[in-house]
Amino acid sequence: MWFYRRILRVKWTDKRTNESVLKELKTERTLLNFINARKFNYVVVVVVVVVVVVVVVVVVVVVLVVEVVLLLSLLLLSLLLLIIISFFELSNVKNDVELST
Repeated sequence: MWFYRRILRVKWTDKRTNESVLKELKTERTLLNFINARKFNYVVVVVVVVVVVVVVVVVVVVVLVVEVVLLLSLLLLSLLLLIIISFFELSNVKNDVELST
């Protein structure tokens, strides 16, 4: 800002705001706007990365839960099959014992 004030020959004792100097020169704070735009873009990128990471973690957890459920259901089905097989074997043994007596 000091170089704009120097161009306009504004004394340091004059009570002029920076905005009035910028308005007279028909310019704006380009460096400040550039910095704010970069900050905004950085925040947007960080938010997008965080969202992507959260989505990936959720998908991985869901896949793991589905795998566990499938494994448990497979285990239960095998147990049920074992119970059914043992029941039929016991009934066959009982029939054999009855036939032999």
